[in-house]
Amino acid sequence: VEEDQDTIGRIDWKWLRYAPLSSWAAFLGLSAVGGTYEVLDTVGNDPDTVLIPQLFSWLSRADLLPVIVLGLLGLVVVGACGATGLYVEMWWDFRLLREPNGALRATRGLFVTRSVTLEEERLRGMEIAEPLLLRWGGGAYTYAVASGTGSAEEEISSYVTSAMLPPAPLAEAHRVAAAVLREEENPTASVRLVPHTRHALLRRLRWAFFTGTGLGGLLILLGVLLTDVLIHIGWTTALVAYAAGALFARDAARSLGHGVTGRYLVTRHGSVKRRTIALRRDGVIGWNVTQWAWHRRSGLCTLTATTAGGRGAYDVKDVLMPEGLRFADESVPTLLDHFVTRGQGRTGTAP
Repeated sequence: VEEDQDTIGRIDWKWLRYAPLSSWAAFLGLSAVGGTYEVLDTVGNDPDTVLIPQLFSWLSRADLLPVIVLGLLGLVVVGACGATGLYVEMWWDFRLLREPNGALRATRGLFVTRSVTLEEERLRGMEIAEPLLLRWGGGAYTYAVASGTGSAEEEISSYVTSAMLPPAPLAEAHRVAAAVLREEENPTASVRLVPHTRHALLRRLRWAFFTGTGLGGLLILLGVLLTDVLIHIGWTTALVAYAAGALFARDAARSLGHGVTGRYLVTRHGSVKRRTIALRRDGVIGWNVTQWAWHRRSGLCTLTATTAGGRGAYDVKDVLMPEGLRFADESVPTLLDHFVTRGQGRTGTAP
């Protein structure tokens, strides 16, 4: 009974459905191809002189569309199976406990049992990370922002130190994050985020246009020099890049936001991997304001909160300069007193 009272979270095998939605699936699928190549080379069947020439000879006679579809489907199946097995091994018997002294202890592992203890005074906040596929499936990662845990940017090391839950439903991620912070509700869920202006969307649309133009233009140039086939591929690539880039740009712009709730400031950004970070306001030790040349015309800047935990720096991306400075001053009053002027109770724009 006492253990149950101290248990914050534990594995639910219904969450196994999130395993194929992780980035490991694609990595493991491609690794299977490389592993097969290495095995054949080790046993003396040199793929470069036997298998690959035969494969190209067969492809020259085959209908490519079914071959490509079946090949991709095979990679997906192999990657999904590998990611599922990795999920089982990594998160077997996972439990997150709060010890009598307040420290957090996470244990997990099938073949090797791993145990990580995090002292509560080192905790600076929580991060909810939603990679694109996992977000579509309604799941998320849950990380602690704490001194000495390393960066959640590097998922392998973050599993060892800062992961507070396996990939799990978003509602469960918020529940565990709130329990870790000893809050009734996770700040990343309760906060009312301030959306960013259309300037942030236009900036992302420009990057999508430049990317599509660059990729398509390079292929068209090669087509002019080598073969007309690349010209058609170049136009197709540019159109696909424009469409995909516009969708990602819109999603990334909609993901942008910042706000203050209780003891925490919250920032959110990202599309391929959307991150929502709640930082304790008393843990912020400094602010960096960055304004690149392409920021100045639209009045945008990137505001970075510095803290002694996690990655050490967390961004509020592409926010208007006056709004960014107002947010920084509201989050941690007096920290910017020597760098801003004030008027009518609001932070000015002059640093």
